[in-house]
Amino acid sequence: MSNPSYEMSSYTRNELKGIRRMMELGFNLVLFYGNNPFHLPESHEIGKTTRYPGHDFAMTTQNGEIIGYLDYANAGNGQYRYSPAQDKKLPKVIEDYRAPKEVEVVLDQATRVATITTGDTIITFTGVNVFDRLDHILDEINGELYRLNTGYWAWRIEMIPDPEAASKPFSNGVPVVMNGQVRLAVTGYAYEDNSFLHYLGVVGHKTGIESLRATMVQGKPFYMEVNGSPVSFYPLPKYEQVWQPMPEYSSHHSAFIAHQALPGKWTPDDNTISLLVFRGTDGAENPAAEIKRQFISRLNEALEIPIVPEWADALWEAAKLTRFVRKLTVGGDCIAGILINLNADWNHLVETLLEEGKIVVA
Repeated sequence: MSNPSYEMSSYTRNELKGIRRMMELGFNLVLFYGNNPFHLPESHEIGKTTRYPGHDFAMTTQNGEIIGYLDYANAGNGQYRYSPAQDKKLPKVIEDYRAPKEVEVVLDQATRVATITTGDTIITFTGVNVFDRLDHILDEINGELYRLNTGYWAWRIEMIPDPEAASKPFSNGVPVVMNGQVRLAVTGYAYEDNSFLHYLGVVGHKTGIESLRATMVQGKPFYMEVNGSPVSFYPLPKYEQVWQPMPEYSSHHSAFIAHQALPGKWTPDDNTISLLVFRGTDGAENPAAEIKRQFISRLNEALEIPIVPEWADALWEAAKLTRFVRKLTVGGDCIAGILINLNADWNHLVETLLEEGKIVVA
């Protein structure tokens, strides 16, 4: 089975080859409009454009002096040939431009290191977010290659999978949440079928997490992307938020837990409460038993009638059949979760079980 990989389209690669051919023939290219993946000099960096007889455009200074001309080279991509006016030098931004050379990236998921090897040159990027989509990672690497003025452009990325990935919270890549302004890696989640969110753990820069918090406080929806599929989230009225700095990565780990999921935080206005089990906590080795233990404890907190521990098995099975309790969709560091309907007729359910002899009063 081949490793996961992503390649730029042949159209984009052919565009770079076309730029290189034109430059080999002695033409100087300028981007007049459109996308600029290879960071060609752009016309606005040189001067103003105006229609001119014999050429598509003339390039002028602010005072109207003509310094060069533009003639179409590849109108589909907005590229034009630049020729200097008589006795005028090439603008420095054009003179210095070199079309980047193609390279490939190998990303080690276990070490989070991306490596580019070309000839005797080796370029590495550490701390890569290996759980993002490969096309996003490749775009970020290309941005860094340009910022560092390396002269390279990565057209392909291949990821060497982490052999221990299956034992980690997300074996197929970490989801991300987005609110239109930021993307944050997800460490765990728990939500209802209707996408009301009971728990969310994220990692990112503090400003990004604050942006997400503002979205949740305003009750605005946002979404999570899991394996390329979007899931819409709808915030509940109130959350507790906790922070944990991650100095090695200049990031923070933050968790949002709905009041309905916290003992003593729910209010009589809440129609539901939720029970969650997390990795590394007491009871995590047997999540089903831990949920059942919490079930009795939280019912005694929320209901007017007393619920004794000996009723746990019978009441649990009856509550599932009547859908008084329902499973939450969970993932990551949240390994189990259920939703309890407080509007359900628990008194009637307990009375029925007593009549049937499935539970008894000592």
